[in-house]
Amino acid sequence: MLITATTRMLSKTLRLALQAGSFLLWVAGALIALELISRLLHMGTRPVVPSIQDELGHYRMVPDFSSSIRLPGGRTYRVCTDHMGLRMLCGVANPEAPASTLVVGDSQASGWGLPWEDSIGGRLEAASGHFTKTLATAGNDVETIQFWMDDYYRFQRVRPRQVIFVFNLGNDLDELILNRAHVIVPTLRKSRNWLSGHSFLFLDVNLLKYVLTGGDFSFPPGANPVVFALNESERDVLAISAASMVAELRHRCCDATVDFEVLLLPGDYQVHAEQFTKYRPFYHSAAEYQKWEASVPLARQRLDEIATRIVEELNRKHIAVSRADEVLAALPGPQAFQGASHHLTAEAVRAVVDSLRGKLHRETEADEP
Repeated sequence: MLITATTRMLSKTLRLALQAGSFLLWVAGALIALELISRLLHMGTRPVVPSIQDELGHYRMVPDFSSSIRLPGGRTYRVCTDHMGLRMLCGVANPEAPASTLVVGDSQASGWGLPWEDSIGGRLEAASGHFTKTLATAGNDVETIQFWMDDYYRFQRVRPRQVIFVFNLGNDLDELILNRAHVIVPTLRKSRNWLSGHSFLFLDVNLLKYVLTGGDFSFPPGANPVVFALNESERDVLAISAASMVAELRHRCCDATVDFEVLLLPGDYQVHAEQFTKYRPFYHSAAEYQKWEASVPLARQRLDEIATRIVEELNRKHIAVSRADEVLAALPGPQAFQGASHHLTAEAVRAVVDSLRGKLHRETEADEP
């Protein structure tokens, strides 16, 4: 009887194991089928630029990444990264070679919506002939940049000749300086990071979640509450703090052999007030939109004051800085900024980089004996 009972128990356990195995195989098959469907629907182009998080919650580009991207309303372009997640020209012979020029910052620096050739890094590379990489991702903050650059230097052991820090003022001022307060390290981080770089379905699920939950905007794009939440002295402290954080970044990343330059980019409606109208669909009501629209003149004034104060502080710290306001103001709004976001167009990037290189050339001539 004991043998019979044991046999029955083993038989039952085996049946349960087979059922569980069959269920897992079915789930795996369903996920593979959905992944294939997602890839077919997107025709091999990803709907977003994926990113990963390190163990401290800092966002980075996916390492060893090469894929076509098509953002809503945009054209298809390719994004390629090296072993550390730095964007570069696709198809280079030695992608792990150290960069001579390093462009750092957020989505403006990364070339959001643009092929490498039209990005800030790509334009600088084509003009100088120096191997260039971009250490940037959407919503970056200074602390993230510092940690990422530290890891890059430990990997390369060679510092670049030139570092261009793209300081995107307008819509990203609060993200760049204050964003770390909102970082959460996700559960199953390593699995999520792998899926972010390899799965189309994972990106679709996250986009669907974003749509169903109404997005995660505390304030709609274009509305920068920082310029209204702080009084004049507090805005002055913010500008001084921003310049101090840039100075700390230079201290950590660049010795005397590295040229460090700040490119200060304004917000879209800061240069062209009519650019604010593109954000109407993000507001829940006409009244809410009209309230923020009425505040645009004051927001522009205060952003200009903050930018001027940042430049003054950077100059006081002997940090070279270039403002792109006049260059972008010379272009019609639709030629300066992308239609669906605050990011620069290819034409605007070309004008800004030409102006930046001209300024650097004049400063070099002035330094010569």
